[in-house]
Amino acid sequence: MPSIYPRSFNHIGVGVSDLDQAINWYREVFGFTLLREPFEVSAGDGSYSGRQAANVLGSQFRHMRMAHLSSANGVGIELFQLLDPPHERRTLRSSSGRTDFFIFVSPIPMSKRRSLAL
Repeated sequence: MPSIYPRSFNHIGVGVSDLDQAINWYREVFGFTLLREPFEVSAGDGSYSGRQAANVLGSQFRHMRMAHLSSANGVGIELFQLLDPPHERRTLRSSSGRTDFFIFVSPIPMSKRRSLAL
């Protein structure tokens, strides 16, 4: 068996319905750092970001807004709000039947606990 060593984890992408609200929430609740202010990405603009997004999101993708944040240990959070076609809330299904997203915080201030229950 080949030797396997730990790999680094770069980022996770999270689709949101309101980018500005999501940025504020991740900053206020978890203290994440905003690395890049919101910016536009379009499939047809000829940019690397546009081509990459179309490759990941499929042929229906046309336009979105994005922002990049970072956790305390450097894991990136890429928030994106689909504009064309617009964001649709849907139930995610993974091959294992589970979708998990864990953020370690200790302790959670009482003022933030209510927002986590939403």
